[in-house]
Amino acid sequence: MRDPEELEQRSTRAWLRIDLLIAISALLISALTAATSLYQTHVIADQLSSSVWPYLGFTTNRTGNSELSVAVENDGLGPAIIRTVELTVDDKPVRDLGAFLHIAKGSANLTKVEGEFGSLSPGEVVRPGDSRRLMDVKNVTLVPLIVKVLPHSRLQVCYCSLLEQCWTIRSDAPTDYPEKTGRCARPGPNELQLGDLSTS
Repeated sequence: MRDPEELEQRSTRAWLRIDLLIAISALLISALTAATSLYQTHVIADQLSSSVWPYLGFTTNRTGNSELSVAVENDGLGPAIIRTVELTVDDKPVRDLGAFLHIAKGSANLTKVEGEFGSLSPGEVVRPGDSRRLMDVKNVTLVPLIVKVLPHSRLQVCYCSLLEQCWTIRSDAPTDYPEKTGRCARPGPNELQLGDLSTS
C-alpha cells in the first residue's frame, strides 16, 4: 500500500495543477476581454472621427478669358476649423490678395478690377457643404494674367476637425486628397489677407 503522506502530496499537486489551469484561464479571459474592449473603443473613436470629418478642397472655375473664380469648399461631414492660410508665388510668400493681383498684373495698364474677393483667417470655421470664395475676377485683361501666374503659385491651408485631427491641402499637390498632418503650425506673419485690391 502507498504511504498516506505520498497520497496526500499527489492530491495536493493535482489541486495545484487545477488551480494553475484556472488562474491561466482566468488570465486569458481577462486579456481577451481587455483586447475586445480596446478594439470596441477604437471602432467607436473611428466612427466619431468619421462623423465630424471635414474635407476641404480647392475649386477653380474659369469662363474663357472673362471670369475666374477660386474657392475653398468643405465636402466633409463636420466643420473645418482653419488654422493657417498661406500663399506663395515662386516659393516667396505673398501676404495678401492685393499683392498677388499686382504680381499677376505686372506692367499691364489696369486701373480697375471687377469682381469679389474674400479671405480665410485662422479660427474661422467652414461648415459642411459651405464654401469660401477667395476670388471671383471678371476682367478680360486680368484673368489671362492670373491664369499665367497660377502654375507658379501655391495656396496652402491647414485645418482641423472638432477632435483636433488636422489636414493640409495644397493647390499644387498631385492629388486633391488632403494630407494628414499631426498638428497645424501657429499662425505666422505670412497669413494671407485681403490687402489693397486696387491694381493701380
